[in-house]
Order: sequence, then structure tokens, then C-alpha cells
Amino acid sequence: MVLFGLTASLFWAFCAVFYCFFLKNDTFFQLRRLWLWLSMAGGIWWASQTMTPDAHALPLVQLEPVFKMDEALSSDSKPDWYQIACMVYAIGVLLAGFRLLRGLWKLYRMIKKGRWTRLDEHIVLVEVQNLEHPVSFFRFILTPPDFSPERDAAIFAHERAHIIGKHSWEVLLLEVMLVVLWLHPFIYWFRGEIRILHEYLADRAVLQTHSRGQYGRLLLKQSGHFPLALQFYQSPLHLRLNMLGQAETASVNRWKYVVILPLIAIFTGLGSEFRAPLPLVTTQLDQLPQFPGGTQALFQYLNTAIKYPELAQKQGIEGMVVVRFVVLSNGRLTQIGTRGADNSTLQAEAIRVVKKMPEWIPGTLSGRAVAAEVMLPIKFKLQ
Repeated sequence: MVLFGLTASLFWAFCAVFYCFFLKNDTFFQLRRLWLWLSMAGGIWWASQTMTPDAHALPLVQLEPVFKMDEALSSDSKPDWYQIACMVYAIGVLLAGFRLLRGLWKLYRMIKKGRWTRLDEHIVLVEVQNLEHPVSFFRFILTPPDFSPERDAAIFAHERAHIIGKHSWEVLLLEVMLVVLWLHPFIYWFRGEIRILHEYLADRAVLQTHSRGQYGRLLLKQSGHFPLALQFYQSPLHLRLNMLGQAETASVNRWKYVVILPLIAIFTGLGSEFRAPLPLVTTQLDQLPQFPGGTQALFQYLNTAIKYPELAQKQGIEGMVVVRFVVLSNGRLTQIGTRGADNSTLQAEAIRVVKKMPEWIPGTLSGRAVAAEVMLPIKFKLQ
């Protein structure tokens, strides 16, 4: 998970720097919106690719199983920091999920209790008491009691543009991503940039029937705060006002959105270094990779380093965990993962111990050190 986050961060940082320097001041709002979504999707895809071992290109070394019997529980056992980190992450997901569900529940209650006026097949006005400013959510426009689509035509046009543009779907998807990736700072940046683009697009729709000056003065009057349940609809007012006064970007500047594509291809190509450390071979090795000191030293290390997880002992959990990892040509271990045993505590313990191993002696072929994939079965068994 850490490798996934770091790899996605590297991709997103590249995209964010390019966006801030070359695209952020453009008035190509739809292109910028598409760029941000593709950047997010590209980062997740690239991170998932770098985490996938390129096993078919590596020789496979199958080691003998190592048995780890349970030991008496001791009161001075050290904390399992991996499990603690997982618990912190899970708590964050629960809190972020609760925040999202709480906001959606408030919206649902406001819509349910409000007085509906169906304008057409796309839009329903919902009169809500104690609401300061209108706001849209899918096909609903929540309004204060004194709102009139005719008198407040500019505001109505703005919220209608949100509905026609289906911005609520993107807002909801961003909030769901925030629940899962709440630790990742770039998710908050992407969310902020896409939200302000939604406002730019809605403002542009208003300017088709209203002057810039008239609409700008209206925005200044709408600078209050929305209720907590609608907080993800707020937007920086000064950015919208600045964009209203900005001239349209010349069409020739669209070349930037095309030039970046080969740059991203080159950048993502560098990710192959994570997946396929060279040199790679598919033939039989002359010398297998080995733990310093040989097989007996490996078994001794594992028997000493592995601690049968207390939770697994208490719950009577046993199982075989197969740890797969790649020994690079310089002896370092990478692409460490597991299969087998469904219990996450057993898997976490096996991965922890392998990550703490010293550098191995790499395998050789024709006198050269090469990378190889290793499978190390570890059996956890209760006495």
C-alpha cells in the first residue's frame, strides 16, 4: 500500500506541476477537467502496474517451507506497527465515510422535507427553510423560501448548468475517492481543482444571458457559507471573479494538451524500472539467489525473526503464507507480496520479516548477476 501511494504520488506530482505551470490559467475548462480526471486515473493505473510483479520474465526459485509454531504469549511483546498503521488507516476511512454519509443524509432529509416544484424533466426546485443560498444536487435545486427562477435568473442558470453538466456525479465520485485515499494529499488538490472548474463552467453558462459586470456583483452577494452537509459545493469566490475578467484563451494554445501526451508516455515508461529490473532472463540459472550464509542461515533467521501474531493465536488461526519477492541483481529485495492464507495478520507478519531481511546474494547466469523471483512458503501452525 505504501509503494502504491508513493508511485501514484510521483505520477500525480508530475501531472500537477505541468497543470499549474501550463494549463491552470487557460479558459479551456472542459479540456482541463478531462486532463484532471485522466491524471487521477493514470496515477492509479501506473501505481497498480508497478505493484504487479512481471513474474513471467523472471526465473522462479521455489524454497522449502518454513514452519513457525506458536509460542507462549508474553506481556512484553513489541507492538505490530504494520497492524497499527492499518488500524489508523481503517479508522480514517470510517471517519471519512461517516462524514460523507452524514452529509448525504442531511441532503436527503432536506430534499424529502422540502416543498417540490417540478420545472421540467431535468430540474426540480426544492424549497428548504433556513437555507441561505441555492445549491444543486443531481436534478434538485435546493432554494431558500424567497427564491424565484424569474427574479433570480442568473443564480438559477448557474445551478441549472451544474445539473446539465452532471457535476454532482463527479463531486460524489471525488468524495468516495477521498474516503478511500484520505491520507493522500493530492486527492484533496484534485478535488479542489475539479470543483472550481465546475464553477467556471456554470459561470460561463450564465454569461450567455448576463453581462460580466452584473454577474460579478451578484457573486459578491453570494459569499456566505453553506451548511455543513453542502460544504463540498463551496468554491473560492476570488478565483471565479478573476476568471470572469479573463479573456478567452486563443485556440492555438490547445497544442499543450497534445504535447503532454508523449511526455506522459515517456514518464510512465520509466515505471518499468520498478516492474522489470534488468537484466531479466527466462532460462535456468547457473547459481540460485540465496540468503547470506545459505539455506540453514535463512531458516535460522526466519525462526528467530517471525513472531506468531497474538491475534491469530487467540483466534486459533493457522495457515500457509507464500511470500513472493524479487531478488535484484544487486541483492536488494523488491516487489514483496503474498498469496495463500486469507488471514491478513499472518500475511502481514510474513511480509514484515521478509522486508527486514539483509540483501541476498543474487543469482547468476553466464557469470553475470541477474534478477530472479523467489517463492518462500511459511507455515504458521498452532501446537
